[in-house]
Amino acid sequence: MIKLIATDLDGTLLYPKNHFFGVPRCNRLFLKELDKYHVDIIFVSGRSPKILPRLDAIVGRKCKLLGCNGAYIYQDGKLFDNHPMDRKKLTSLFMEIYGRYGIFAYFLFDEHAPLYICFRNLPDSFIATLWLGNKFNGAYKEDIIHGEDKFLKKLQEGDSYKMMLNFGFGKDAQKRARMAYFPISELYPDDFQVVVSNTALEVTAKDVDKGKGLVEYCRKNDIGPDEVIVVGDSGNDLAMFASFPHSFAMEHAPDFVKKSANHVISRVSDLRTFLGNPALMAEDRIRKIEFEKILS
Repeated sequence: MIKLIATDLDGTLLYPKNHFFGVPRCNRLFLKELDKYHVDIIFVSGRSPKILPRLDAIVGRKCKLLGCNGAYIYQDGKLFDNHPMDRKKLTSLFMEIYGRYGIFAYFLFDEHAPLYICFRNLPDSFIATLWLGNKFNGAYKEDIIHGEDKFLKKLQEGDSYKMMLNFGFGKDAQKRARMAYFPISELYPDDFQVVVSNTALEVTAKDVDKGKGLVEYCRKNDIGPDEVIVVGDSGNDLAMFASFPHSFAMEHAPDFVKKSANHVISRVSDLRTFLGNPALMAEDRIRKIEFEKILS
């Protein structure tokens, strides 16, 4: 019997984009039905808790966020089981990769809404376009703090739970991100976890990922691996697929993500069929995922 759905947000629950509501109608209706199946939900994402009030209103109860790829649990306005990165080593990592590997933007995440961004070698006109796009991004709008000095100050003085390195847009950016994965992940292998997320790399503290964070949450709440559905669309979701048997990838996800899951769906609301007929998941097994082989 399924007790918990653990879903990624961007590209998953928030797919396809609905700039007014955030969550598309098909998924909003599904979330409202979860009580009928006696199923709880936890959002597993790199987003800040800023989005939780909107999701709470849709689901009809206070929800939980496993944030920054498993770096903390946010529930009832409080932070639990948090794992920030070492400030000095993160600053050193940033200085070593700054301006290298084709990275054009650096993002810092913590448990608060403001997103710290530092651009590298981008024309002002391009940055202005990004700013304008964010301003009119509706439910997806981010609170942004921009600038190299502010970014470095945050690195050195505040807790950071995830750093994202963005390589641009499209298939070329995906290729550059995968090529940069190995040299960057080998710089501080004992201190940081690096994963590929479409056109970006995401850096967290060592041994922090969505899979480990969700396993620990389930252990503390007496939920077995076979009582969980996990769903995602990106490389940072593979750790969940490698830890829970009922794994679902989005149809628009990269091929290596879809091949790593037991099921492929087009919308999170498609899970309704599986909750109504659990026999469809009877043959599910935890997938053995060779991360480095996938990316090579």
